[in-house]
Amino acid sequence: MIDATIIRPIIIRGLHDIYSWYNTEGNSFLKSIFTIVGFKGEQYKTEDHFLPPDSLRGKTPLPVKKPDSSCYEIKQTILQEIREQHKKFSHEYLNTLHTNQLYYLLETYGSYIPSKEDEYVSLFNECKLSCAEAVILSKKEPDNDWLFIYYDISGIQNFIYNIISKGALKNLRSRSFFIELLSHHTQRKLLEAFAVHQANSIMSGGGSGYILTHKPTDYEHKLEAIDRSLNSWLLKEFNTRLHVSLVSLETNREELTGDTSRVITQLSNKAFEAKNRKFASLIKNIHENKTVFSFISHDDPHSHQCVICGNDSKNTDFITETGLQDHHTCGFCHNLIRLGSKLPDVHYIYTTDEPCENSLRIEDTWYLLSEIPLQDKQCSLIYPNNSPDFFAHLPDQGIVSMEKSYITKIADLKDVKDVILKDQSSRQTDSELLPLKENDMAQLTHLSQAVGKKGAHYIGALRMDADNMGKLIRLGFYKHITLQRLTAFSRQMNLFFKLTIPEICNSKKVQLIYAGGDDLFILGAWNHVMDIAISAGKQFSDYTCNNIDIGISAGLTIHDDKFPVSTMARVSKKALDTAKRNLSPCWECREDFPECPLFEQGNCLRKDSFSPFYTEWYAHRKSLIAEEPHTPYKKIQSRLKLALKWKTYDQETITGNGDNLVHEVHEYLEKPFNDLEDNKGNMQTPAVFFHKILTLLNTWYDEGVMYLPRIAWVLQKIRKDLSKTGQNDDSSFILYDYYLHLFDPSRFATLHMPLTWLILSQKQGEKYEST
Repeated sequence: MIDATIIRPIIIRGLHDIYSWYNTEGNSFLKSIFTIVGFKGEQYKTEDHFLPPDSLRGKTPLPVKKPDSSCYEIKQTILQEIREQHKKFSHEYLNTLHTNQLYYLLETYGSYIPSKEDEYVSLFNECKLSCAEAVILSKKEPDNDWLFIYYDISGIQNFIYNIISKGALKNLRSRSFFIELLSHHTQRKLLEAFAVHQANSIMSGGGSGYILTHKPTDYEHKLEAIDRSLNSWLLKEFNTRLHVSLVSLETNREELTGDTSRVITQLSNKAFEAKNRKFASLIKNIHENKTVFSFISHDDPHSHQCVICGNDSKNTDFITETGLQDHHTCGFCHNLIRLGSKLPDVHYIYTTDEPCENSLRIEDTWYLLSEIPLQDKQCSLIYPNNSPDFFAHLPDQGIVSMEKSYITKIADLKDVKDVILKDQSSRQTDSELLPLKENDMAQLTHLSQAVGKKGAHYIGALRMDADNMGKLIRLGFYKHITLQRLTAFSRQMNLFFKLTIPEICNSKKVQLIYAGGDDLFILGAWNHVMDIAISAGKQFSDYTCNNIDIGISAGLTIHDDKFPVSTMARVSKKALDTAKRNLSPCWECREDFPECPLFEQGNCLRKDSFSPFYTEWYAHRKSLIAEEPHTPYKKIQSRLKLALKWKTYDQETITGNGDNLVHEVHEYLEKPFNDLEDNKGNMQTPAVFFHKILTLLNTWYDEGVMYLPRIAWVLQKIRKDLSKTGQNDDSSFILYDYYLHLFDPSRFATLHMPLTWLILSQKQGEKYEST
C-alpha cells in the first residue's frame, strides 16, 4: 500500500479549509452540479440552486434556490460540532488521528461546501482528486503517463433474480450484497495491484467504477492477471451468469485537467466492446494452450437441485434443511440465507485467508462480516453507524462506504407480529415461515399482511432507474466537462440512491433489495411501495433542481405474495421499460434540435415517467390498439396510456422557460385518487361502483366506444342507493361528473390507474389466519 505521508498533508490542509469556511461569515454556498447539465438551449438552463452545508451522516440535503435562514442555522450547528467534538481541527488534534480517520472527517464535513476553484464542486471532491494526483506523481514513472481504468460487472440482474423458491426473499438481499462485495473486491484488487489509495477510486456505484492511476510498464500484464483470475473463478462458480469487464485508457494530467469528454467517450466505447466479448481473456488462453478450461460440463446433473437458484451441478455440495425432505440448497445459497438476517447489523468487513463463521468467499479471499471492530483482522470495508464511539474505533484501514440499508423485521410488523409468530407452529412445512424470531427479516407473506385491515393483501414490486445518465455524462454539460465535475455529478447521483432512498423507506413495510448507482428495486406491502414510488419521484425532482433533462423512470406491479420473486422482478422490469418508452414529440427546445442527443425520429428521449399498476394484460391491449389502422401524418391520442410523466412541457404552450410544466402523475393519478377517495369517505360509495366504471372503461379500451348514457345511469343509481341511507350530497356528484361524465380523452386514457388504486385500497383485507 502507499505511504500515508503522501496524502496526509493534503487531507489536513483540506480539514483546515473546512473549519475556516464554517468559521467565516459571508462565504458562498456550494451550487448544485445538476444545474449545469442539460440538453435544451443554454438560455433555458436550470437556474442555480444551493446546497445547505450539512454533514454527510446518513442524509443528503435538498438544494434551495437561495440560501435561507435554515442554511445559516445548519452552518452554525456544524461549526459548533467541529469545535466541541473535533477541537476546531487543530494541528494537535489532527496529529493524534490516523489517516483513515482524517479521510473520514474530510468526507463527512467537506461534501457540501464549495471548493476554492469551482463553486459546483465540493471541497471533498477537490481534495480527493488532489490526493489521487499526489499518489500518481509519487510513482515517478519515466514518461509521466496516467492510466484510466474502468471495471463493470455484467449479469447483475440475472444473478440477483435467478431465484425459483418461495423462500427467496431471505436470499435476495444477500445476493444484492454479494454484488456490492464483488464490486468492492474488484476495486480492492486494482488498488492493491497498482499500490494506490482509495482516493484513486474516483467513481464507483452500481457494480462499476473508475480508477485513476499511474501507468507502469507492465500495466497490461497486471490487468490481464486480474481479469483472468477473477473471471475464471466467476465462471467456475456461476457458469456464465457473472462477468467483470476491465478496460483501460492511457491519458495524462494535461488531458484530465481540461475537457475530459474525449477520455470518457473513448473509455465508454472500449467498455461497450469488452462487455460484448465476455471471457475473451479465458478463450484467448485456451487458444494459446496456456490453460485448459471447459465452458461445458460433461458430467450428468446432480440428483438434487437447489430450491433457491436451481443449481444442479454435480460438483455442488447440497445441504438438506432439518425436517424438510427434498428441500436442498447449494452451499452458496445456504450461506447467503444464513447471513441475510445479519446484514443490517454488519458495519465491518475483514479479509481472511481461510473460512470462518459469517464469511463469504470471492476467489481465495474470505470476507468476514462483523457487527463490531476486530483488533486482529485486516479491515477492508466499513459502513458507518450512529454509535458515539464509531469514530474513535474506526480501523486505520478499509474503505468507508457512505451508505445505508433498510429492511423490515418481524418485530417491525406490530399489528401482525404476534399472530405470525404464534402461527408458525402450524406451518412446519413452510420454509418461508420457519424458523421465525422477532429479529428475522420479514418475508413476503408477512409484508402482504402489513397492508392493513383495509386494503388488498398484495405485494408491490418497484423498479426505478435514472434516465439518460450516459448521455448526460458524455454530452450534457453546458460547459466543457472536467474530471472534478464528472466525479461530482456521479457521486451526487449515487448518494441519492445510497442515502435518500433508505430515508424514504423509513417506517415503511418494505424490503429495500437494492439501491445504488442510478437504480433500485423494492418489495413490500403494495400501498407502502406506492407511497415510496411517489415520494421518490418527487424527491428526485427536488434533488436535481427540477431539471427537466434529469429524469427518473419507475414501474410498479402488484402480485400475490406466493408469486415467485423472479416473476415479480421480470414483470416490474417490463413496467419500468414501459415507462422508459413513454416518449413525447420533440418540442424544439434548441435551434439545432435535429443535433440534440435526445432527438430520435421526431421524438424527444426525455422519459421521466411512472407506470403504476402495470399488467401484461393492459400491455397486450395497448399493443392491439397500436396495430389499429389510423390516418397517416395525423396525430392520434392513444385511448389507453400505461405511463405518466413526472414532469413534461405542455405541448400547446411550449416556450422553453420551464414555466409551463405539466405534472401528469399528480394530475392524472394522485389528484383523481385523492378526490375520489375523499368523496368516497364522505359518501360511503360502495366499491362495486368503481368496478362498474372500470368495466365501462375496459369497453372503451377494447372497442373505442364509450357509453356515456351508461355512466349517467350508474351515477344516478348510486345517487338513489345513497339517498336510501339518508345521504344525498349533490355537490359530491360534481366531482364524479368531472372525472367520469364529461368526455376527456386524456383522463379516460389514464383513469384506470387511479381506479385500480381505489379498488385495491377499498378491498377489505382478510385477517391473517392459519389454514
